[in-house]
Amino acid sequence: MNFNQISRQSPILDNLFRQSQYWRQLTQKLQAQLPSNLYPYFQVACIREGCLVVLSRNNMAASRLRMLLPALLPLIQTWDESIQSIQVKIQLQPETKAAQKKLKLNQSVQNSFTETAARLAHHPELAEALRHLGKKDL
Repeated sequence: MNFNQISRQSPILDNLFRQSQYWRQLTQKLQAQLPSNLYPYFQVACIREGCLVVLSRNNMAASRLRMLLPALLPLIQTWDESIQSIQVKIQLQPETKAAQKKLKLNQSVQNSFTETAARLAHHPELAEALRHLGKKDL
């Protein structure tokens, strides 16, 4: 899909496309100035009232960015004179759902847990845990 051709058909899309390119370019310029291990954890979001907003994907990266970016402000201002300050915001990634467990103990294993639990009357907590395992699907 050629976004250049599509965006030329609509001034709104063209403006949106140009803005996204600009934010991507600013992100790439910042990446060139920062340690490479930070690359996957941030991106430039926007410039709001003279403040460059950088989104971080976790707390650790946000802390490092807050420490490193103020020293880069004079350089960043050469890229865009409207930038007067920098703000780092954390935008956590949504949690992925845990995989459903589909393992089942076969009947002989369940019976072994139950039998072993019966022989452990002198350790009631352990016996109860084994009985629980014998009834549970993993």
